[in-house]
Amino acid sequence: YLMGGRSLPSFQHKGLGNVLLDYAEDTAKKEGYDYMWLGVYEKNINAQHFYKRHGFEGLSDHTFQVGSDPQTDWLLLKNLR
Repeated sequence: YLMGGRSLPSFQHKGLGNVLLDYAEDTAKKEGYDYMWLGVYEKNINAQHFYKRHGFEGLSDHTFQVGSDPQTDWLLLKNLR
């Protein structure tokens, strides 16, 4: 959970991310989707490891402006077939 760009530690390491991602994947499969994709900030190493453990692989990157700061997200893909 992000509040003003900050994560709230009381919500971290409780398994909630696993539950939410599993729910999203189950829903995507039930709806007949073949892939899931998402963007993760290039400097968010913990999130990158989390998504890798869940089967996401690097696809591309995308740069976007946050105010005057250009930031890069890595686009990740997971095959659901």
